Amino acid sequence: MMIDVILKKHRYLTLFNGILCSLLFCIVILMACEKSVTPEGIYSAVNPNNTDSTIELILEPNSKKGQFKIADEVMDFKWEAKNNQLWLHTKTGGVLMGIIIDNQVIDMTLPGVGKLSLKK
Repeated sequence: MMIDVILKKHRYLTLFNGILCSLLFCIVILMACEKSVTPEGIYSAVNPNNTDSTIELILEPNSKKGQFKIADEVMDFKWEAKNNQLWLHTKTGGVLMGIIIDNQVIDMTLPGVGKLSLKK
């Protein structure tokens, strides 16, 4: 009778350990498959309103600060990347969102400018 109790506990512990190991394995695989987004750098695009000028987006790597340069205007912001999205937080409280494509291109729409595809 005592042996039966010990064997049942052993079976449950073995089952629990197997499930726990499977869960840990799945978590490790999912974390390894997550694509890292590193959008730091300088991006540029032709200004759709004035084809003689370019629009420049600068994302500083360590400070998470950046700048938009359009003609003579400069807009400072703080940035963050989540999954494949780039969020720009302006000093006036506005938020702009762009889509990061292969860490080389950022697609976004700027007020007063329109849709842009900024390339690294």
